[in-house]
Amino acid sequence: IQTIALLAHLAIEQEVWGPHLIVVPTSVQLNWEMEFKKWAPGIKVMTCFGNRAERALKRKGWRSADALHVCIASYSVVLQDLHSFKCKRWYYMILDEAQHIKNFRSKKWQELIKFNTERRLLLTGTPLQNDLMELWSLLHFLMPHVFESYHDFKDWFADPLNIAIQRSAVSQELGLIARLHEVVRPFMLRRMKSEVEKQMPAKHEHVERCSLSRRQQVLYEEFMQRRETQKVLKKGDYFSMLGILMKLRKVCNHPELFEARRATSPFAMAPLEVNLPGLILMGLHLAIKGRCCGERNFCSALLP
Repeated sequence: IQTIALLAHLAIEQEVWGPHLIVVPTSVQLNWEMEFKKWAPGIKVMTCFGNRAERALKRKGWRSADALHVCIASYSVVLQDLHSFKCKRWYYMILDEAQHIKNFRSKKWQELIKFNTERRLLLTGTPLQNDLMELWSLLHFLMPHVFESYHDFKDWFADPLNIAIQRSAVSQELGLIARLHEVVRPFMLRRMKSEVEKQMPAKHEHVERCSLSRRQQVLYEEFMQRRETQKVLKKGDYFSMLGILMKLRKVCNHPELFEARRATSPFAMAPLEVNLPGLILMGLHLAIKGRCCGERNFCSALLP
C-alpha cells in the first residue's frame, strides 16, 4: 500500500504518471493488481502474463505516452521478454521480494540492472540471509555509482564481521556495526514490528510437543557420535556448528530429509505364471514360420 501511495503521490502532486515497472513473484501478481484497483483506480495498470502470443498482444501499443501507467510482471516473464522490457524507459522500477537478486552473479541481477530506469525501489523482508555481501548486491543495484566497489565493501564490513562471528566476538565490533548502520540508513526505510503490531490481531500460540520416533533417535545419536561431528564441536567454528544444527533439524523434521531409504512394501505374492493353450502356441509358431498369411489365416488357425 505504501508503494501504491508513492506512485499516486507522484501522479497527483508532481504529475509523474510513469510508466512504472513492478516486478513481483508470480504468486502475488494478481494481489498487486487488486490493490491498485482498490487504492488507486485512476492509475492504468497492465498485468503481463500468459503465453508468448498473449503477452505480445498485451504489449501492443504500449509505447504510446498514455498507454499505461504501471506494468506488473513476474520475474520469469521479464526474463523471457527481456528485449521488450529493456527497450522501454521506465520511471520507477520496483522489485517485490528483492531477495531474488541477492546474488549479483545471477542472471536476474545482471539483466535487471541493465534496464533503462530513472529510479529504483526494492521491497524485501529479508535483505540479509546468509552473507553481508548480499546487502551490497542490493545497494549496488540501487545506486551503482555510490556502492561501486565490491572489494571495498567486503574489506570494510563483510570480512571483519565474519571473523568476529567465527570468534564469537561480535560485541567487540559494535563500532563497525554502527558505521554500517550510518552508511545504510539514508537508503533504507525499515518498518519495525512495533509500528504495525497494534494494527494486527492478537497472536495465539499453541505448542504441541512431538517426541522423536525410534528411527529419528537412532539417526540423531549416530550423527552426534560421528568422529567428524565431534571434531567440529571441539573446534567451535561458527559456520560449521550452524551446519550441524541444520542437519539435526532435518532429522527432527523428517528422517527421510537426512537419510533417504528405499521404500519397501509388506505385500508379497507368488510370481504370476501364465500357461497359454497349446493351440495358441501352435498358431504363433505357424505365424512366425510364415505358414499363415494375414490376420484372417491366423484367426482361422486358432479356431477348432
